Amino acid sequence: SGEWGMIHRYFEGPGQIDTESITDQSGNISVKGDTKWTFETSDRIMSTPAVKYGNIYFGTRDNRLLALDKNTGSVIWQYDTPVQIDSSPAVGGGMVFIGTHASKILALDAINGELQWEFTTSGNPIIGAPIVKDGVVYVGSGDHSLYALDALTGTKLWSQKTMDWITNTPTISGDILALASLDGRVTTYDIKTGKRRFTFMGFNHMVMASPIIVDNSIYVSYRHGTMVSINLDEEEVLFQSRLYRLQIQLWIWAMG
Repeated sequence: SGEWGMIHRYFEGPGQIDTESITDQSGNISVKGDTKWTFETSDRIMSTPAVKYGNIYFGTRDNRLLALDKNTGSVIWQYDTPVQIDSSPAVGGGMVFIGTHASKILALDAINGELQWEFTTSGNPIIGAPIVKDGVVYVGSGDHSLYALDALTGTKLWSQKTMDWITNTPTISGDILALASLDGRVTTYDIKTGKRRFTFMGFNHMVMASPIIVDNSIYVSYRHGTMVSINLDEEEVLFQSRLYRLQIQLWIWAMG
C-alpha cells in the first residue's frame, strides 16, 4: 500500500487517500477551498492523475504525458506522442506505464521522462489504465485483448482475447485478475498462467467502469443501470456453464 500510484490506489480498489498532508497537528482535517495552482492544456483531460515522487503524472488529449510538481504545478517533464492519451498512468518502481490511442503501451522513466520501452497491440486505442503487480503490467486494449507484460522489458508474458473492447482497468486479488469488456462479459484469470477461470456472461449490455474486488466478491456496474456481485472464487467446470447461463436467463425473465 502506497508503493504504487494507480487508478484504484491498490489492486483490489478503491483505496484510502493519504490524509497526512491535509490534517493539522491535532489530526483535524484542514482543507481549504482555495486554488493552489492551475495547469491548463489545449484539449480535454480524460486521464486520472497518479501522484508519486512529489509529482503528478497524467496524459492529455493534446498528445502529451506530463509530470508536474505537485506543489507548484510547474512542468517537470513532458513526453510528446503523435496521438491523444485517455489512459491513466500507473507509477512506481521508478517507472510510468500508460496507454495511447496509437495502440501502444509506453514505459517511461518517472524522474526524467525518457522512454524505456513500448509495446504495440494489434490495433485500436488503449483507454483503460494499466495496473502493476510483482513486476508485471496488466492492461486491457481496444483490440479485444488483455495483456500481461514484463515491467522492465515490455516482453509479452501472455495475452487473452475477449469478445469486445476493453475500456476499463483490471483488478487483482491474490492471484486472480477480474476484467470486464464492452460485450458485458466479466472474466477472471489466473495471473501467473493467464488461464481463464470463469466468465460471467452478463446481460448483453456494456460495462464501461472498472470492477472492484472486496473480500470474496467482484462488483460490476452495467451501463444500463444494473449492479452485480460475482463470486471471486468461481471456476468454470465442463458442462456446468450452459446450466449456469440457463439459470441466469431464467432469473432475468423473473422465472427463477
